[in-house]
Amino acid sequence: MMVRKQKKKSIIEKEIKKIVGKRVKINEPVKKYTTFRVGGTVDYLIKVTGVEELRAIVCLLNRNNIGCKVIGMGSNILVKDKGISGALLKLEGTFDRIQVIREKVIVGAGVSLPVLIKKCVDYELQGTEFLSGIPGTVGGAIVMNAGTGKQAIGDLIEEVEIFQKNGKIKLLHKEKLTFDYRKNNFLKKDVILKTKLSLKKGNKNDILSMIKSNLQKRVQTQPLSFSNAGCIFKNPRNKNRLTAGELIDRVGLKGIKKGKAQISVKHANFIVNLKGAQARDILFLINKIKKKVNEMFGIKLQMEIKIWG
Repeated sequence: MMVRKQKKKSIIEKEIKKIVGKRVKINEPVKKYTTFRVGGTVDYLIKVTGVEELRAIVCLLNRNNIGCKVIGMGSNILVKDKGISGALLKLEGTFDRIQVIREKVIVGAGVSLPVLIKKCVDYELQGTEFLSGIPGTVGGAIVMNAGTGKQAIGDLIEEVEIFQKNGKIKLLHKEKLTFDYRKNNFLKKDVILKTKLSLKKGNKNDILSMIKSNLQKRVQTQPLSFSNAGCIFKNPRNKNRLTAGELIDRVGLKGIKKGKAQISVKHANFIVNLKGAQARDILFLINKIKKKVNEMFGIKLQMEIKIWG
């Protein structure tokens, strides 16, 4: 049985290499691709540079009952120590393109948010400044509806092009898109290919000033000197209007450690990797937070980050 599995895996590896060449890595450590810098390996890490490659890879994986996920810059993700079975896809090449048409920006899912923001500055387009300092790609930002308490990327989106599991491409217009706090209600197992953003002309100096202000605020309030995955929990609705960070602080957990993982002393809704943390240490702290906040406030905190593995 083991010999048969190894033989099948070897055949699949060869088929993947026929499609993407050397842009596949086998049993690759996922921590190299996440901002938390923890976690085990994935069977296949595949860099895909175009729609036809994506279609061929997804078809191959489906045919062999191999699950796959798309990974951007790896923020908002905690990969367990045992790793992930299946494949992780990184979108590059044509997915890294940006096209500006007057006040519309057509941007690929693989484009990083800092690159998008810089392009908008170059064309004196305002509207993306609130995304400053978020370490993610456009695709990941759409999945999570990334933003602040006042604005989110969903507010800017005019349309989204998605790749469906059956291999078809579908264009979703604004009226078909529903965004909520840290989520959307239109994606299932589809892959975001690109989006069209609706922005406005602005003054370049004003835009740069807003970006600088947003970046300074993040530096002042977030533990950016340590590896982390962003906010661990969503801010819950509660009568006292306390944020997740404030709740964690009030139950006395700010600063506690487990191994090389620590609930940040700067912002209690962040868990930081003090170099060498294990995913199990982080999960221990997550569960401790959930239990303590529920015991003291009767609030069940909901995860903002995704746990893989």
